[in-house]
Amino acid sequence: MTIGENPDDEYYDWRKGEKPSVNIKNPAKDIEHELAVRIKQLGLPDWPALTPLQEQQRVYCVENMKISLYSLFFPLTLIVVAWILYLDPLRELSFFIADQPLLLKMWPPNPSLQASLAKSSFSAHDKNFFLAMTSTTSLIWALWFVWRIFREIKRKDTFYIRRWLPGFAIIAPLFVLGALALSFVANDSFRAPSLKQPISIGTIKFIFFISFAYYTSAGLIEQTLLFFRRDKTIPDFPSAPS
Repeated sequence: MTIGENPDDEYYDWRKGEKPSVNIKNPAKDIEHELAVRIKQLGLPDWPALTPLQEQQRVYCVENMKISLYSLFFPLTLIVVAWILYLDPLRELSFFIADQPLLLKMWPPNPSLQASLAKSSFSAHDKNFFLAMTSTTSLIWALWFVWRIFREIKRKDTFYIRRWLPGFAIIAPLFVLGALALSFVANDSFRAPSLKQPISIGTIKFIFFISFAYYTSAGLIEQTLLFFRRDKTIPDFPSAPS
């Protein structure tokens, strides 16, 4: 049996601890078949030059990417919940966060942002809502970031996609510096938060930059670690025939 035969058969889920039915005469055939099914389910393109071990590492790499993407659901959901709570049920908590320097600095630029908003026309609740949301957003993403880095350190797969590291090396610093330098402007602006726009619009813009700063930083660390443990024998992906 070769990779690609009988791809519709059942396979075991190694993440759930299920055990495969091993072919006693030739267990390698069962492993090869199980790998072929997983390749088909992930929709991976053919890469004939890869060895079975490299093909297995490619599957692990893609599955890890999917887990990382699915994990974004939790911080994004918590941010939405915090938004709803700070609007009314936990309105007083937003005032408390704004009055506590330690909590306020969960997003480091907040003290300077608080000073810049002091003379604005926003209501006290609007100002505190904004500061509470940026602090809470940063805390949520920081916890996700720690989990993500701990998980990346434990990973052992070696399939490295060359174009990802340069991409993250460019966009991660841009988002981090952009998020830290972001501030309110006096005039209407599509990109920057504006003192003439509702505080909710400015808050969404800050949440966007904070979120991408943490996400791209985690991606940069992931790809850097993968670069150092990469399999250097992986061939280039075959180009399409002209």
